[in-house]
Amino acid sequence: MSKFALHIMLCLPAPEIEALIKGRIIVAITLKFIHPHRQFALYPKKELNLALPVENYYKSSFFSTAQSAIQQHSQRFSIQAWAKCENCEIINDVKSLAALSKLTIWSKQALEEILRQRENIFLTYLRVYHLPQPVKVNTPKRTNFFTALIPPVYVSDANPILGDRNFTIRKTQLENLQPPLHPHLEELQAAIVNLSTSSTTAKQQLDKDIKNFLGWSTQKTLLPVNPENWIYTIADIGNSSDGDAFEKVVRKSLIKLGFSIDTLPDRIREILSA
Repeated sequence: MSKFALHIMLCLPAPEIEALIKGRIIVAITLKFIHPHRQFALYPKKELNLALPVENYYKSSFFSTAQSAIQQHSQRFSIQAWAKCENCEIINDVKSLAALSKLTIWSKQALEEILRQRENIFLTYLRVYHLPQPVKVNTPKRTNFFTALIPPVYVSDANPILGDRNFTIRKTQLENLQPPLHPHLEELQAAIVNLSTSSTTAKQQLDKDIKNFLGWSTQKTLLPVNPENWIYTIADIGNSSDGDAFEKVVRKSLIKLGFSIDTLPDRIREILSA
């Protein structure tokens, strides 16, 4: 492991950097073609890349996260991660946009509008790495596509968001526009984040386990667990590819959190009964 200096920041909408840091996506839609192997810090900007309402720009399953990221933007001017460009793909086939939307956070409407305005979509594959701690930076007067990072920040590749295997699987899936394996679980994860429960720690662990199963995260279980604990069961099934079994144990876990099927929000009931 070696340290090296970053001299530039790639400015992206705050929700998209949030999604990259959480492993929700491994790509960004950039204004220009980025050559592979370029490295840069990720700087969140408040503006979206199109003059569309947030609810039309992103898919409904990402909407609450997007709103939260935009609200927090005014409270912090720091970088939390850096990235290396692995590939940059040019997309100009409108027929591929529905499939691309299913694999990312952008709505089909937003992708169509980007293609209409720019004629090409530059889909940039990013391998993202945590910084040991957030680095405060001077707020740029203008958030250009690339902005100078002064002073430079020294980073290493010690803490990738995703491991090599997860990243390769996700990259192959996107390059071939393969359909998501567990779309119901993706919706369920988004719905669970907004659940109110007295057992916050258990809800957070359930959220982590779903993300691990979906390949959005490679974090290990951090809580000490009893072998009879429902969290332990989820972790076991999460190591398999059995989405149906995983959905069933998630349903049981929600009941353990104190919810009955009748008291769950309508959207979660719909997903679990689909």
